[in-house]
Amino acid sequence: MKPLITLITISTIITTSCDKQPKHEYPTSKTEMINDIYYGEMRETMTNDYPKYLSTIKELVALNENNPFFQYHLGRAQYLVGNSNKGFDAIKKHVSQIQTLEYVVSDSLLIANIETDQIKQLQSTYSNGKPEKAEQVAFELPQQGFTAEGLTISPISKSIYLGSIRLGKIIEIDSSGNINDFISEHQFDIENILGLEIDQRGEYLYACGEYTDSATQQLKSGVFKFNLTNGQLKQRFLPNDTLNHEFNDLTIINDEVYVTDSKSGGLYKIKNDQMSLFIDQHELSLTNGITKTPEGRFLFITDMFFGVMKYDLQKNEHKWLKMPDHFTLTSIDGLTYHKGGLIAHQFTLNGIYYYTIEDDSITQKTTISHGHPLLKDHTTGDVLGHTYYFIANSDIDILNRYGNDVSADSLNNTFILKQEL
Repeated sequence: MKPLITLITISTIITTSCDKQPKHEYPTSKTEMINDIYYGEMRETMTNDYPKYLSTIKELVALNENNPFFQYHLGRAQYLVGNSNKGFDAIKKHVSQIQTLEYVVSDSLLIANIETDQIKQLQSTYSNGKPEKAEQVAFELPQQGFTAEGLTISPISKSIYLGSIRLGKIIEIDSSGNINDFISEHQFDIENILGLEIDQRGEYLYACGEYTDSATQQLKSGVFKFNLTNGQLKQRFLPNDTLNHEFNDLTIINDEVYVTDSKSGGLYKIKNDQMSLFIDQHELSLTNGITKTPEGRFLFITDMFFGVMKYDLQKNEHKWLKMPDHFTLTSIDGLTYHKGGLIAHQFTLNGIYYYTIEDDSITQKTTISHGHPLLKDHTTGDVLGHTYYFIANSDIDILNRYGNDVSADSLNNTFILKQEL
C-alpha cells in the first residue's frame, strides 16, 4: 500500500559518519536506522566521500543481503572506490532479483564505470517472466481520479469493496457488477482509505485510513469499523501513544485485528476495543501488507526493507522466511495467503508473484501479472474462489509526487484486473 519512503534514487549517495566517536546517538531500532540513513544526519554528513558511502551501505547489507536496492548501492559504491569485481558481483545480484537493468543503465555515474562486456553479462542474467494465463479486465471504475488503494471481498455476499486514498470513500461492486457508494467522499471526516478487510461473518468492514479530528483539526491515522449492512461507522480505533502513525493494512482473526504501521513501524493489535502495540519497531521496521493462514495460527507480515516475517500466534514465536539468493521479498505492498503460498505485489519488480512456501522457505516463484499495459502502481487484491482480483493502477506515485490536490484530469480511471490461479 501507500509506501512511506521513496527508495533511494539512482543519483543519490547515502553517506554516514563512521568516526569512532559519532556526533549522534546510534539508532536503537531498524526503523530509526533506515530513517536516519535516508533522511537524517548520516545522509547529510558527506556528499562525495565514496569510502564512507561504501561503509554505510555495508551496514545495510549486513542487515539484509537480499534487498536488491542495498545490493545496487553496494555495487555502485564498490565501483566508485575502484573495486570493479566486487561491484559487478553486487550489481549482478541486484539485476537477478529485480529482473531489469533499468537502474543500472539510467545511472550515468555507474554506467561510466561498468565495462561493456559486463553489461552484456548482466543482460543475460534475467528474463521477465510472463504469467501462464493472460490477465483479464474485471472492472473499470467510471470515476476518474478515484485512486483505489485497498481491496477486499465479502466472504458472504461476494461483493468487492474498494477504498479511495484520494477521496476518502469506499465503493461496493456487487456480484452483478453494480457499483454503489458504501460511504461517500470524506464522510465521517475521513481523508483517505488504505487497507480493507471484512470479518469472516460478513458483519463488519474494517479500514485503515486518516481522518480529521474535529476537536483539534489534526490529521490522525486510525482504524475504522463499519457496519457492512448500512455503512454506518460503528467505532474508530486509535493507539494510546504519541507516535506518528500511518496504519496501512490489516487482517482479522476471530475478534482480533492486526494492523501494520508504515510510519513508526511495528505491528498493532485491536482486542477488546483497545488498540496496542503487538510487535515493536526493533523487530519490524516499515510494515505494509499482512495476511493470515485460514485457521488463523500464522501471520505473514511484510517489512519493506527486510522481507516477510512469519509469526506463530500459538507459540508466540516469529521467523523470517528464507529464500534463494536470486529472490527478494522486499518492497512488498499487498499480501494474500493462498493454498500454501503468498501472493505478493512487488512494486520494484513491477509485478505480482506467487511464492510457494515449504518449511518456512520460499521454494518457487510464479508470475501472476507482469508487463500488462494497465499494470502501474498496483497495490492490493483478494481471492474469490480460484480468481485473484487486484487493483492494477492506483496512481499512488502521482499522489506521492504532487499531493492529493492533484487534478482528477491528471489521473486515470482505476482498473481491476483478474487472474485465474
